[in-house]
Amino acid sequence: DDVGSISFKEFFLILALLISREAGKTLNYLYLHGKDIYEMIADPITNHCQSFERFTKLGFSLGMTEEQVRVMLKDYTIDYTEQIDYEDFIIYYYTIFEEFDRFKKLNTNLSQHNKDKGDKNCTIS
Repeated sequence: DDVGSISFKEFFLILALLISREAGKTLNYLYLHGKDIYEMIADPITNHCQSFERFTKLGFSLGMTEEQVRVMLKDYTIDYTEQIDYEDFIIYYYTIFEEFDRFKKLNTNLSQHNKDKGDKNCTIS
């Protein structure tokens, strides 16, 4: 509500997002909290996300730039000057979170593979 403080619900949503990011479960987060997170960033009067910049704030919370969000949504025809309604918000962030989770899983598997490989080749003199 732009007054410099957040409610417990908003705090919980942000904390849950950060935890889901670390676990690579942002799609689960979207499924469970999509409506609430949309309401948090949407204009309370129009119930629409007023700008693409505001829309990308959720991606920014995950460490993505506006440009990265645009690239992930390249398959959609988006008018970046229009408001974003709830249905579009869910569709777009489903695409973004699916890609984010896939990338997280790939990096986790790669890190584990490198760790396992490094342990086998380690010699102590």
